[in-house]
Amino acid sequence: MRYTFGIIASKQDPAGMNIRDKILELGNWNKTEISFDNNTILYEKNLNTYLITINADIIYSDYLKDLEMQIDFMVFISRHYSESGKPSLHVHFTGNWADENPYGGSPRSLSIAEPVLAREIFIKLNHLKDQILETKFEASLEVTHHGPTDINTPLVFVELGSRHNQWIQEKPAELIAKVIIETLKQGRIEKYDTAIGAGGPHYAPSFTRYLLENGIYISHIIPKYYVNNLDEALAHLMISRSSTKPKIALIDWKGLKGAQRRKTKDLFESMGLEIVKI
Repeated sequence: MRYTFGIIASKQDPAGMNIRDKILELGNWNKTEISFDNNTILYEKNLNTYLITINADIIYSDYLKDLEMQIDFMVFISRHYSESGKPSLHVHFTGNWADENPYGGSPRSLSIAEPVLAREIFIKLNHLKDQILETKFEASLEVTHHGPTDINTPLVFVELGSRHNQWIQEKPAELIAKVIIETLKQGRIEKYDTAIGAGGPHYAPSFTRYLLENGIYISHIIPKYYVNNLDEALAHLMISRSSTKPKIALIDWKGLKGAQRRKTKDLFESMGLEIVKI
């Protein structure tokens, strides 16, 4: 099946626009007669992919649900910020685990995760980064966080971090652009089971390692610091808001306290998921 993809960048995001510029160099992009947010949408026929530029910050992009065109999967290209300032590459899904939503999206809501493209993109980033980049960049999955949450198209965020110096560098942007284009060019083929995850810190080291070492897709991950918010409604969203249906619950056993382990294990088992401790 030939899918239609969308790549999303924000004019407010220097990393996103940097990656966008590199993507434009890697294909035969043509202007369409369609505009969104007063920006002309571009199209690459060989990739069957639209390149969409928005004016709002990327985390406040829920209004993309008003896009009047059929797109099957979206890839958001974005900056990543951290206090440490470490050069980094990240892949994650979006959502809010609490009643607060200071970084976009709706409270206690999750986007539709796209773990198939996410795995392919992350594997390629991890494999190629040391070959292409002149300085060391860490690559990791992140737990589900920030907006948008209300777009009913499966999506994945691909991010370049962690400070302005990295956001505007050419080589990391070229790497991300190359990986995204190669992934979309090969298409989307489901060949692994999908899992959701619970436990551990924001940068999800156990899940990153597990993905790299095993044939599996990983969808939404709830971190340790939000597990106390986990209830049947959120667990249901973790399962239903995924482009491929999760069969497995990966639990970062050392990344949770005893009561949290029991809670997540019992809840996910009650929902018919196989429990795998990692």
